[in-house]
Formats: sequence, structure tokens, C-alpha cells
Amino acid sequence: MLKIGRPVPQGSVSPPVQLLLFYTFGLLTLGSLGVALRFEQPAFALLPVALLSVAFVLFDTRLIYLTYLVTIVCSIQLEIGSFTTDAPVEPLMVVLMGVVIASFLLYRDYDSAFIRHPYVVLLLFYLAILPLNLAFSVDTFLSIKYYLAKLWYIAAGVFATGYFIRNFRDIRQWFWLLFVPLFLWAGWIVVKHALEKFSFEAANLIARPLFYNHVIWSTFLALFIPVTFFARTWYPKGSWQRRLIGAGVLLFLLTIILSYTRASWLAVVTMALFYWVVRWRLTQLAMVGLTFATIAGLGFMISSNRYLDYAPEYERTIFHQGDLAKHLEATYSLEDVSGMERVYRWVAGVRMFQERPILGFGPNTFYPDYKRFVVNRFRTYVSDNPEHSTTHNYFLMLLCEQGIVGFTFFSALCIVVLLRTTRVYHQLTSPNLKAALMGCILGFVSILFHLLLNDLIETNNIGSMFYIFIALMIRIELMGRRSASPVS
Repeated sequence: MLKIGRPVPQGSVSPPVQLLLFYTFGLLTLGSLGVALRFEQPAFALLPVALLSVAFVLFDTRLIYLTYLVTIVCSIQLEIGSFTTDAPVEPLMVVLMGVVIASFLLYRDYDSAFIRHPYVVLLLFYLAILPLNLAFSVDTFLSIKYYLAKLWYIAAGVFATGYFIRNFRDIRQWFWLLFVPLFLWAGWIVVKHALEKFSFEAANLIARPLFYNHVIWSTFLALFIPVTFFARTWYPKGSWQRRLIGAGVLLFLLTIILSYTRASWLAVVTMALFYWVVRWRLTQLAMVGLTFATIAGLGFMISSNRYLDYAPEYERTIFHQGDLAKHLEATYSLEDVSGMERVYRWVAGVRMFQERPILGFGPNTFYPDYKRFVVNRFRTYVSDNPEHSTTHNYFLMLLCEQGIVGFTFFSALCIVVLLRTTRVYHQLTSPNLKAALMGCILGFVSILFHLLLNDLIETNNIGSMFYIFIALMIRIELMGRRSASPVS
């Protein structure tokens, strides 16, 4: 058995050999994905995972983590019978979970300051109480599948990141492993979209096979833009690295615009505003204001059933395919089918929460149960929901599926992260660490903003980054303690 991040007992692998192995494996991964797509044989996409299982025994386990980072961008969704997975990233998460567990149990090889950090403690408490939701779930099998997936998402995103990323050099390596494939794919998507004359109609599926739809694609770009923007400051003016990263910022912004995803457009604006919230130490005030605004808004809509006044006209609530101008006009006139379908499910979600407010219906059970709670006045042309999508609001989904208990722990985690990282940012003395932390904070905020309109934290691309950001913010804080007083 290997200690995590350490070489095998027979002798370490030299850096040049490690680099050669890594790039060889990267080419093999891309090749296997290409073969899987060309011949429609999903099993080929699992070949890299099989080889990494051998690498786990023979080589430095750090290679597994580095490959995991690349495959966050470079994975495809596979359907094997009734089983759906993202390969090779999700099998790699399982492998990394095994690495973390083995290292902790057999060698006690862990960073105690990282494990005792409040963010990790909250996550561990959440994982500890989640079985209570499973016990009272209306579909135990679906809920157990959710719990297992949550375990390897957190193990790979939080604990493996905490183990393998120990210094600023590791953070820079993390950035480049995500930036390069994302930059190349974004460039290719712009070319593909240009061949479609940048049509609104083509935008939804243009990022396949690596990103399932335009929402996931634009959300990932939006969360990585602040990281990319602040990574420029790590390199001197005029250097090729700074110029390339600057080009990446412009390319990612262009690609977000061409995705025609309204939520991501607004997320970019929100991140720009939140930058000044952090700089001016207004995070606590912003949290209080947002809480009161949410309570007041919900109170207004629920009072005297005012929400019924906003029910759409079925015949006029449509998707304006191929016409962006009419699509935007329908958005603010409440006649856009995607927006009003969200309201249809939100109303059902609130009614589900009212029936089982403490522990909810159980994780992963919204879709099988929500249609019993719908209000038909909000029904739209897409309410049959053949894609089996859920609430389109992660916080509401938590209330439906995990009740007040799950919602409270997740909300507490998000609030604590935002408040504490603001304080840490102003205590850091290293410009590089401050830039890295600000990029992570704004990327985290981008995810939270998207969760108001989607539930993408359960997808491999967005969910992985959510937990990686948490781990990076912990590690940056711990690195900052070398030159600044600890944060209480």
C-alpha cells in the first residue's frame, strides 16, 4: 500500500520520467475517449482507469490526482444499460477515495490542521447526519446511490486536493492542468460555433461531448474566469504565461457570451460586484441583506397566495428557438418556457417541503415525487420532463430532499466559507496567495449564484470544482499562517 503522495518503497520515480508518464497517459486518455466515441463502445473510455489502478500500485499516487484534474474537463457521459457515469473522471474519484482512506487508516498520513479546519468539520458533520435522511427516504436505493456519489466527490475534491496541494507551486500546477484543456476546448467550440454562424439554436449542444449542454459549459467557464483573471498576476508583465492567460480570459468571456446562457451572464456581473464586497469587507452585511430580502420576498409571494398571480399563459409560454431577441423579451415578460418551467417546479418543491419539512423525502427523490405536488396553472409545454431534471434551484432541492437539517448544514457551510475567506484575504501578506484566494472566492460565488437557478453541483464538472475550491481556500489559509497570525 502506498502513502498518499509519496513514492513507492522500491524507489522514487524521477521528475523527467514522471512528466513523460503523465503526458503519455494524457494522450492515451484522449485517444481512448476518441475510440469510445468513434465506435460507440463506452468500455474503451474506462481503459485509463484500469491503467491508473496499476499506477496506484507501481508509481507515485500523485499521478492519479493530476489526471483527475485534467479529466474534470476531459470526460464524457456514458450510459451502460441503466447506469450513467462520467468517464474517466468519476471512476478516478472512486480510486482517489480509496487512496485517501488507505492513507488515513493504514498510515495516519494526514494534515491535522487541514482535517480540523471548520470547513472540513462542517462537511464531516454533514456526511455523518446524511444517513438519517437515508433512513427516512421514500426510496432508499436512490438515496444510497446519492450518498455514495457524495462520498467520492468530497474525498477527491476536498481530501485529495488537501493532501496533494501543499504549496503555491502546486496551486500553479493545478491551474495549468485545468486551464490548458479548457482553453483548447473553448477555442475549438468557437470554431464549431462559427461554422454554425454563431446561431442561438446551435448553442445548446455545441460543447458536447465534454459538456452535456450549454448550461454546464457556461457555468464551468464562469467559475474558472476569476481564477484565470487573477492567475495573470502570478507572472511578470510581458511574459508568455501572462499573455496566454490574458488571451484565455478574453476567450472564456467570448465563449460565455456565445453560450447564450443568461444565468452565466449575470454570474459574471455578480462576481465583479462581489469582488468589491470582499475588498470593502462587506460580506457580512451582504449576507444579512440577502437573507432578509429572501425572507421578505418569500413572505410576499406566499401571503394571500400572491404567487398564483404570476401563473403563465400556457399558449404564450414557449421557447423562441433561434431568436435571441424574442427569448430575452420573453424572459422579462414571464413568457419564457424555461423560466416558467422553473416556477412550475419551485411551486411543487415548496409544497413538498411543507409535507416533510424536517428530513425531506430523501436524497435523489425529487423527480419521482414532485408531480404529485404541482400546481397545473404553472404547467408549460416542457412539463412532461423527459430529461428527468429536477428543481433548478439547489437550495430548494435540499429543502425537498433533505429537509431543514440538510439545508441548514449546506447553507452554514457556504456562509462560513464566505465570511471566513473574506477575513483571511485581508490577513494574507503574499500577493500571489491573495490573488489565488480571490479567484477561488469568486469562483465559489459563481457556483452559488448558478445554484439559485440550477442544481449543477451534482454534475462532475461543477461539483468537483465546488469541493476543490473549498480545499484550496483551506490550503491557502494554512500557507498564509507562515507569515501572518492565525485566523480564529
